Amino acid sequence: MYLHKRTFIRIISFFSVAVIALAVFGVYNYNQQNRIKNSLMSDYARSFTDLSAHLYNIETAFDKGRYAGTPYQAVRLASEVWRETGAAKSALEQMPVYDLNLQDVSAYLAKAGDYAYYLSAKLLREEELTDEEVENMNALADTASSLAAYIGGLQSEINDGNASLQQVLAVIDEHAGDQPADEGQGGDLTVSKEQVSGYPELIYDGPFSDHIEKMEPVFLQDKQLVGAEAAKKNIVNWLGVRAGEVELAYETASKIPAYVFNVGDRSVSVTKNGGYLLQITSSALSNDVRISNEDAVQYARDFLKKLGIEGMEESYYMLANGELTVNFAYTQEGVTMYPDLIKVSVSMRDGAVCGYEAFGYMMAHREDRDTRTAISMEEAEKSVSKRLTVTGRGVAVIPTDGKNEVLCYEFVTETPDGRHILVYVNANTGVEEMLQILIETEQGTLTA
Repeated sequence: MYLHKRTFIRIISFFSVAVIALAVFGVYNYNQQNRIKNSLMSDYARSFTDLSAHLYNIETAFDKGRYAGTPYQAVRLASEVWRETGAAKSALEQMPVYDLNLQDVSAYLAKAGDYAYYLSAKLLREEELTDEEVENMNALADTASSLAAYIGGLQSEINDGNASLQQVLAVIDEHAGDQPADEGQGGDLTVSKEQVSGYPELIYDGPFSDHIEKMEPVFLQDKQLVGAEAAKKNIVNWLGVRAGEVELAYETASKIPAYVFNVGDRSVSVTKNGGYLLQITSSALSNDVRISNEDAVQYARDFLKKLGIEGMEESYYMLANGELTVNFAYTQEGVTMYPDLIKVSVSMRDGAVCGYEAFGYMMAHREDRDTRTAISMEEAEKSVSKRLTVTGRGVAVIPTDGKNEVLCYEFVTETPDGRHILVYVNANTGVEEMLQILIETEQGTLTA
């Protein structure tokens, strides 16, 4: 084919421009990737610096806290620890935590911050710190110092040009997997398990206390082991189904060992100790509402009676996805035991029990609690805010963040704009322990 000279030149020019454009695009893309990469590395490096500084501040505040001469100063230093742990966690969140094997650092920060919060609350109640709590502060300070030195060492390696951040990541990964580090890849760096996880065992009234993991189900103590067949028979009686509909799926070896059965679209767990119903979950969902809320609550009550569980009183319920979930708490001599919680979910289509959860009851229930109060209800009511109008009164045991229990006077109150708040005042000390806002909707009531 014969091409006109002008046409040929146009074709050559087009391809030349295309090649140049591709080259320019490639260079731009490469430079853009480098800019993004460099920006990311810069952010990581800054996070290294921030984390190290916050850890040093935590060490200093804990160290000062041991020698504070007044409650005011001790509270201020404890609050400083809490603030610095929060800032350290923010810095840590900007880093590749898992790549850096820094999960234990995150756990330390959570515990140290919460422990400082616990100490602050104790000091505000004008209670003195025990020798053990002071020793815990010493250990937490030492751990912060060790971690600050470790993180600072990594940062120095990067700043001095002895290792890139990528090399540091690789070395830490190798150490985390007990693999030897390659020479020339930041091989002088060492990762000590003691540095990362050397903080002490903390036993206190807080959500990160180490005693929580060791807690055993109180209600199941001294209960005899039952076999899978006995558990299966219990399910047949409880749910009114045929034995052929109940199939053993597996067994659990958790804090509450249980048999787990498949019963149609429901999964049913039964405790190995005692053969009690632990949990029911259902995969079936239906928004077909054919019964009233009142009828559903009665079905839930009847089910607890069928299980042989007595002394339970419903508190609040919530309607969602065609199921009404009722919260029940154990009552003893007129005192509501909120830790002894059971939730029963009922289908609004036919009243069948489609959900059940009794972990709180199994962990906490007992009948020998001391419900004697040291102060009167009238005296406790003085701790309720003057901005609230008290509309109801009672006595209750409430769980703390550390899974301990506090005997309280329970005051149902109303705000000027018509909202309702539960106020719990310690029945022995008069300290206002907790506030709960009631969120009341057409679907039911929740607490916040």
